[in-house]
Amino acid sequence: MHVRHLCSAALCIASFVLVVTPLSAGMAAPSGRSGSAEAKTPPKASAPAPGVSATVSTEKMRPGQDTSGATPQGKRLELAQLTGAGNGGGTAAQLLDRAEDYAWCKDWANRRAFLEAAAAANPGSKDSGRALVLLADSLPPEQADAKAYCSGLIEQYSDPEIKAFAALVPALSAACRSKDWETATRVLSDAALTWKGTATGAWAALRLGDLYRDYIGDTESAIACYQRAGRDYPKSATSQEAEVCIAESVSWAGGRSEEALELFTQALEHVTLDRLVMRAAVGRGDKLLEVGEIQEAFRLFSNLIENCPDRPIIGLAHILRAIAAHHLGYHNLAVEDAQAYLAWPGRQTPLTNFAHMVLGHDAFSKGLVSEAEREFGVVTTSPENTEWAARGYAGIAECRRAQGDYPGALAAFLEASGHPGRPTDPPLFVYQAALLAAENGDDATANRIAEQMASEWPGSYLTTRLLGRDLLPPPEI
Repeated sequence: MHVRHLCSAALCIASFVLVVTPLSAGMAAPSGRSGSAEAKTPPKASAPAPGVSATVSTEKMRPGQDTSGATPQGKRLELAQLTGAGNGGGTAAQLLDRAEDYAWCKDWANRRAFLEAAAAANPGSKDSGRALVLLADSLPPEQADAKAYCSGLIEQYSDPEIKAFAALVPALSAACRSKDWETATRVLSDAALTWKGTATGAWAALRLGDLYRDYIGDTESAIACYQRAGRDYPKSATSQEAEVCIAESVSWAGGRSEEALELFTQALEHVTLDRLVMRAAVGRGDKLLEVGEIQEAFRLFSNLIENCPDRPIIGLAHILRAIAAHHLGYHNLAVEDAQAYLAWPGRQTPLTNFAHMVLGHDAFSKGLVSEAEREFGVVTTSPENTEWAARGYAGIAECRRAQGDYPGALAAFLEASGHPGRPTDPPLFVYQAALLAAENGDDATANRIAEQMASEWPGSYLTTRLLGRDLLPPPEI
């Protein structure tokens, strides 16, 4: 049931618009030809950023194992043949932890592979039993044989806690699928209370916070749940996860960047479990971007990428570093990071749009106008798009202008002005349309757009520039 908002909108600081005109600071204005972008070389990260060690701790805080459950008899664990190759190397508890790492990043294939390995690591133990339950719940309908095989193994467990967990997980999933939040809240609350002090109770306590945060959207209730989990399981992996989850909840609520930055910084002083160190570090970097500490954020992400290249969350570090690199003028690195993010299983729409904008700008700067237009086109058609659609259409307009397609460029600029975005975007795109019309001798269209500017944005400096005069009296001093 892990639905994660992998980061808050650090994109609020990534406010570049690929309208390549004299008005776009730092960009050349091609007229029927491609421009060129000067790429700075970023400094090599030679020392860890504050709050992050160069090598993330590999110490694992694992729950105690209990092998008192009956060992399944009559069948061997052959899940690899049913669900795909598993990932060995580690105890069931450690493999469960790795599965959770991939779940947070929405890499479901790797999560299933590690659950499979955990299930096979120590048959009959509680950790392997929990892995079997989670694996069975995660399998898609087309893997009915594997699901039935896992369920058969689960039925052979006599341990009451595993039986309770086997009832809890599918009940929770069914409630979430039907958006029955009352039932979902009840089954998690009951399990957290009934099995308090056990791994099942800890799991339910944390998932209750996730439910409020990720599904119901009640940040304060989520924080209260995580705080309670931290108190109920002090000095444990659960308390560490609760601390990071609280920081993430504040971060994702929006408008609390300074508070979230402090919470992530504090978490990095306490957390030792490596997947949680990574989450806290990436969260801290995200907040550094939001408060304008771009250079420090860049160093932090560079250290993570250099020292932990294989961690599941590293794709998110790449795109956040791309945002920092864009602002610092490290164009080539921003492109590399955007490409790395697009290859990451956990990519999400807003950041994906930013990545395509970076690649579109790069292609345009190299004269690959058709390729650039394709990248911008991806942005305009992406699901759940808002302000990025406007910027994508503006990029398409520039591509068409470079190709001499006046009608197509004009239509794209006007389309860009009609999409939500920053308040300054619509008049900028309409202004570009007016200039384009004038350049092509279309006085009727230029005059019509000038009238629109005068009507809708009489106080804009763009309207003043277009008309050559102020429409509004100067402000009184």
